[in-house]
Amino acid sequence: MKIPFIIAIAAVSGGGKTSVVQLLNKELANSTALFFDDYDFEGPDNLIEWVHRGADHNEWKLTPLINDIRIMAACCPKSPINGRCIRTRASASLSC
Repeated sequence: MKIPFIIAIAAVSGGGKTSVVQLLNKELANSTALFFDDYDFEGPDNLIEWVHRGADHNEWKLTPLINDIRIMAACCPKSPINGRCIRTRASASLSC
């Protein structure tokens, strides 16, 4: 069994992240993508104040994304259409 790996891509808004992810998904077998914008995170109400305080990432509750990453690292639900991994909100409730 191959060990899964995670590629994280970060860039400014409009920096081409989605384009790179789409290209990678086409080239890498059994790949999937998690998009930060698909999640609603609990965190500081005032982003400017948060930045002035030092932008501590620990003030954000990233549990839904962390859970999805753990699930995807452990198993990957397959699409019946093309056999590739798929990511849905339902995948968060999977146990592998």
